[in-house]
Amino acid sequence: MRHLTRILLSLVLGSIVACAGGNKKNENNATNVNNATNVNNANNLNNVNNTNNINNINNVNNTNNCAGACTVGHQQCTENVVQTCVAGTPCPTWGNTQNCAETASTCTLAPETNTATCVANCTDVCATGESTCVGNEVHTCGLSGGCRVFSLAQDCATSGQVCQYNQLSLEATCVDSCVPTCATEGHDRCTGQIIETCTSVAGCLHWVAGDDCAAQGKTCTLSGNDAFCQSAGTLNLFFSEYLEGSSNNKALEIFVMSTPGGFNLSSCSVEIYSNGNTTASSTITLGAASLSAGARFVICHSNFALAYTCDQSSGSLTFNGNDAVRLSCSGVTQDIIGKIGEDPGTAWTGGGVSTFDSTLRRKCATTAGDTNGADAYDPSVYFTSSGLDDVSNLGVFLPCR
Repeated sequence: MRHLTRILLSLVLGSIVACAGGNKKNENNATNVNNATNVNNANNLNNVNNTNNINNINNVNNTNNCAGACTVGHQQCTENVVQTCVAGTPCPTWGNTQNCAETASTCTLAPETNTATCVANCTDVCATGESTCVGNEVHTCGLSGGCRVFSLAQDCATSGQVCQYNQLSLEATCVDSCVPTCATEGHDRCTGQIIETCTSVAGCLHWVAGDDCAAQGKTCTLSGNDAFCQSAGTLNLFFSEYLEGSSNNKALEIFVMSTPGGFNLSSCSVEIYSNGNTTASSTITLGAASLSAGARFVICHSNFALAYTCDQSSGSLTFNGNDAVRLSCSGVTQDIIGKIGEDPGTAWTGGGVSTFDSTLRRKCATTAGDTNGADAYDPSVYFTSSGLDDVSNLGVFLPCR
């Protein structure tokens, strides 16, 4: 019996020891669980770091978004408003500075400095580098209030000089007191291919340069005391005045714009096409005259009664306001007044100009005749009109410069 009791006690104590050992292992296992938790905590820290990294990426993106932004301090014009680039978050931005419309001005940008200003609306009266004479003062062109205007630069009187203006170079200078270089105001001369005109400068007559014919591919030509630029080498004549007056007061002025060498007017003729005829009712061969560019030739009716001495007279010069008149040289048409084959009734009219009972003067801008005799004819396109029997400008036509 005692022996059995010892055996049972021994078994109970073994179980207790075994349980105690088992609990120790469980404690270790709990420690392992805690260690796993620590691992998870470390991962959580890493996740925080990752979040920070994302923020860093966002910061990089913000920087990239400013790549096309304006530069702080620069200005621009937008719809007439001055705008200035100012610092902003995250990027600089444009802000309105001044509305130019409020001061009736215009926003103007200076690209070289990236600045914009409101400039008063005005009109330039000169170009940079120009100067002019105002009385006896030299005035030069410069900016004032945003526009180019002349302002006083030098008073020639302080040096005992006079202001002299060069029309070709558009410059004014002070020169010694009056020593005339020409005699008659308004007379021209050719200096090379440059037209010079005798002009009063501060009361002193000087040759002043004008048009440069060479720049136009032309030649400076002097006719009497008048000079003009003309094309050389080809035959170019036209009617420069038409007088359809009372009774037999009929006359035609012919202007020679350019001629080839050896030209003689005898190769030319005036043809009259009466009352809508398509063939000439009369042909008048012009007189033998060796004419050069700038010359004028006047042919009149043989019973011309007005106070003018004609270069040639002919009883066949009997046109009326409804008769076409043609100028030709060696069979080549140089100019036509009217429309060949058409009877307009009393006259061709247009713009207050009529071919009946009037004196027609060629517009000075004319450089060649009307060679198309078949198209509609409006005399106001080519001529200005004067009164009946007016010979005050007969024989003096000169083209515009």
